[in-house]
Amino acid sequence: MKVEARPIAHVTIKGAGSELPEVKSAVHARAGDTLDRSLLQADVRRLWALGIASQIDVSVTDSDEGPDVELALIAPPRIEQVVGGGAHAELAMLRALEGALYDPERVQRIAALAERRLQANGYLRARVGARADVACGRATVTLDVHTGPRFRISALVVEGSALPVTATTFEGDLGRVNVIGGMLELSGFVYELSRWIDRHHGKGWLEAKASDPDVRYDEARGSVSVHTTIAPGPRYRFGALPIDGGDARGRAIAEAIVAPLRATPYDLVAFQAVAARMRVQLREVGQYANTIATTDTVKRAVEITIQLRRAAP
Repeated sequence: MKVEARPIAHVTIKGAGSELPEVKSAVHARAGDTLDRSLLQADVRRLWALGIASQIDVSVTDSDEGPDVELALIAPPRIEQVVGGGAHAELAMLRALEGALYDPERVQRIAALAERRLQANGYLRARVGARADVACGRATVTLDVHTGPRFRISALVVEGSALPVTATTFEGDLGRVNVIGGMLELSGFVYELSRWIDRHHGKGWLEAKASDPDVRYDEARGSVSVHTTIAPGPRYRFGALPIDGGDARGRAIAEAIVAPLRATPYDLVAFQAVAARMRVQLREVGQYANTIATTDTVKRAVEITIQLRRAAP
């Protein structure tokens, strides 16, 4: 008699997560059901979807009572340690895998990402490999890293800036990176470039933007050049800075403080200083101010409405 032609006698789940409610509910086969290959395949698919097992073994043994079905869930090994590779910061994402479940594809994806980051940071010939030794539910990942020489910066050119750029504007690590003669750390340069654009915005060039860095390597000289262009756009000015609400004393205080800013180039830091001074003086007469800022792209103006209110007694 074929096993599949008889009702199931017992269904047993063992191994990783076998006591979890979601594991039990994923298995639809029950004692008394007629054993069917498609039924078990559907159960295995649902168990796979839970992501708690790296291997699912299904065994069917015949007995006097009928076929006994056993589903054994084998947990994936955990990464016990990541060794080798040196102390490069770009490898930190691989070392962070210690304690995580071992997923070969994920390890290779992260190794490839680390390799690209090394290359972007001046190690043009960098190669990162990763292999795993798995035993007794534990994995040791060994990194095979070849960086080659780190290229030094021969030119770092930022054109078009409305604000003065110095040799140290984008430097990092106490002058060892992102300066002429230093090493390129592209991610750090991009971050400092974004901060430089923020400074433009704060000084009134609200439409300023920067091009993606053009990075070129000269293998013969072991050097790298970086070029980027800033398009500052028009400089915005303060608008009329209207004052609403409050009483005569409050309006007089606000007027005296904000009047010098009207129609001058927008400066966020200057306005913050003015607002702080205004808050102090208004507090003395029992009032406070709210500000509402809008941008007029046609007039190239930043309009800030100052709304005065009486402070609660």
